Amino acid sequence: MAKTIFVIYATISTIVLVFSNALLGFFFFLPIVLLPFHDLIMLHARVKVKLFWKENKRICKKVLTNKKHQPKRLVLFVYGLLK
Repeated sequence: MAKTIFVIYATISTIVLVFSNALLGFFFFLPIVLLPFHDLIMLHARVKVKLFWKENKRICKKVLTNKKHQPKRLVLFVYGLLK
């Protein structure tokens, strides 16, 4: 899934680079240049989520184990990143 999105994004950015002005193309192309740093960014995110998990373990377990609250998993994850 992620590879497909990346291929689509790369194709769009290439088209933008060729057919649009260079500045707009540069902003589309920038994330592809930053792709090698993706692992570092994700590692940083994981560390933040782990810290959030430690602080709010009881709430997290209650939400993650309850089937009614499945959609809240993403909310907890994002909230953990923003905290």
